[in-house]
Amino acid sequence: DGRARPSPSMCDALVSRGILPSLVKCIRHRATENVSFDVARVLPSIGPVVQSTEAIVIVVGDSGTGQDRDWYERSDLHASVFALVQRLSSKEDCPWLAKAVYFVSPASHGSGDDLTSVVDAFTASYLGEKFDNAVRHLPPDLTFPMIRSMIVLKEVETEQLDRSDVRILPQGPQGLLPNLDLVFATYLSFQSYPAEKKWNRSNSIYYGNSEFRAHPFATVLEDRVTSALQPLLGDWVGQTQMTQYARDLAGMAGFVAALVLGPTQPHSSALRHGVDALTIQVGIPGDSSPMSIHPHYADFTRCLEHLIRSISNLHERL
Repeated sequence: DGRARPSPSMCDALVSRGILPSLVKCIRHRATENVSFDVARVLPSIGPVVQSTEAIVIVVGDSGTGQDRDWYERSDLHASVFALVQRLSSKEDCPWLAKAVYFVSPASHGSGDDLTSVVDAFTASYLGEKFDNAVRHLPPDLTFPMIRSMIVLKEVETEQLDRSDVRILPQGPQGLLPNLDLVFATYLSFQSYPAEKKWNRSNSIYYGNSEFRAHPFATVLEDRVTSALQPLLGDWVGQTQMTQYARDLAGMAGFVAALVLGPTQPHSSALRHGVDALTIQVGIPGDSSPMSIHPHYADFTRCLEHLIRSISNLHERL
């Protein structure tokens, strides 16, 4: 009928929207019979004479809706990540990039393409190790840098949210944690300010109408801690102070509980292989205009670029 067909995969979306293969190499990789994914690689446009020997991996999930739509239009997270790929591949926008950056997105193939399976399969394919049955390795020209950091972006449903909810989750299996420098750098990146002089605070995912936590549990944990502290501290401190103290105490308890009890986060496979990794779970309610990205998603990837820049400035191989 003459209409453009949707681009269901990340690679198709990159090509159809004008990102040249000479700048960003992207392939579809079928790691196992049940798990496949797209891998896009951005190399430093201006860097050292020797090839980049270290890499950062960004795994991009989504909430599972709109699977029949174009990858770019499927969610605001995808659209903002696309803009980030554009910026990182430009020597004018990001001349500071010193490490290779890989973007991994699940493909619609079979029922095994949940985020944890994709991270497990990518890690095994990249490192050349066994995963369940036989795993198909990635091409050697894609796997020469050593993976130093992995950030998994997990988008969740927002029907029950009245504000943006971000969880920075470094917990791994059996008490494993990444280097805490990565955790602190992530928090500081979200607390950063944009370069614009005229800045709308409500557009900030950190300073706007949002909540940040370092555990996966619901607000019921904070409510119970507040109820327990009310008889003890209610006559000594104000309500605002007690609420903040209860939230901090619940955050500490939730962090430890997540280490001991789980649930297992998608980045766990990377931690088991010695790669510093964490999961950022994000839920941003509200419908955005078809012609624009939700401001919190736009600021989310601005913070992610800030984090990549922080990591890129540290060459870890001694």
